[in-house]
Parts: sequence; structure tokens; C-alpha cells
Amino acid sequence: MKNAATGARCGTLEVVVAALKRVRAVCGAQDVAFFAYLTIILILLGVLGLGFQRVAAPLHLMAFHLAIGALGMGALVLPRIWNSALSRWLRWWYPVLLCTPFFEGLGRMIHILRPGLIDAHLVAADQAIFGAVLTPILQAHATPWLTEIFFICYASYYFLIPAVGFPFTCAAAGRTRRFVSSSSPSR
Repeated sequence: MKNAATGARCGTLEVVVAALKRVRAVCGAQDVAFFAYLTIILILLGVLGLGFQRVAAPLHLMAFHLAIGALGMGALVLPRIWNSALSRWLRWWYPVLLCTPFFEGLGRMIHILRPGLIDAHLVAADQAIFGAVLTPILQAHATPWLTEIFFICYASYYFLIPAVGFPFTCAAAGRTRRFVSSSSPSR
């Protein structure tokens, strides 16, 4: 392969180094972690899901994770197409926003690594730690209003990250604009 700038021949190492520099220019640490995680999950699904049949509907799960990967790629490209506070916020926060779909997918893939259920071990741990099985004790105190409070607390993380992160992103964009306009030379 020839170097476009000098016309000299490049070795494989130079090509790989140049490709890594281009990737580093676009990807941050959260992107590398996101796509590494996605790659590992897809390999596990391909080898253990398809090969050993430990997962129900492995092709559906692979398609699901590939769609999540496409969303991640879209978040990388979006700020280059549409530069706004929202697109920049999605660019930096998409791994956190996609945790819920990943979590849902992992629930169906747990049998890849552990084919059996561990419920008996969890009940034994409850008895060892608390001296009793907690499920009947907690069920005795369950009421509709308490269930709703717990549901609101459990579901609040869906809205907490966007509610906190987006205003910070907008404020950071304003500070950047003020800095650029104040540091630019006068005409």
C-alpha cells in the first residue's frame, strides 16, 4: 500500500497505526468501552448462543444488539451532521442511555455463562445474612402505595441522567460560545 502524502510504500504496521489514529480522533473512551462490550456480547452470542444452543432465539438477540450498535454509530455521526446541544449531548451520553436496552438483552442471555438458576443460592444467602427468607416478610408488608413508591424510585434512573446531563451540556455550550467570542480578535 502506498502513502498518499509521500508516495512511499507503507507496511502493515504503518497502516494499522494510521487507522488507530483516525479512530482515536473520532472515538472517546466511552465509545471504545461501548463497542468493546458490544463486540464481546456478539461473540458470546455467536459462539455459545448459536454453537451450543444455550440461548433461546440467538439471532434475534444478535439483531437486537446490532441495532443498539447502529444507534451508537448514529450518535457518533450525528454531531457532524447536525451541530446542536442535543446532538452533542447524545454523542457523549449515548452509552448511558443505552444501558437499559443492554440490560434487557442480558436478562435473556444469562444462560450463556450460567446454564442453571441460582435461586437456591440466593435464598441461602438471605438466610445466612438476615436469619430468614426475606420474600415472605416483605410480602406481608406490601401495600399498593408502597409498591408505587418503590416503582417510582426504581424507574427514576431512566429520567435522572437526561434531566441532569442535558442542562449541563447546554450550559457548557453557552460557556464555550462566550469564551470563543471573547477571545476572538476585534475587527
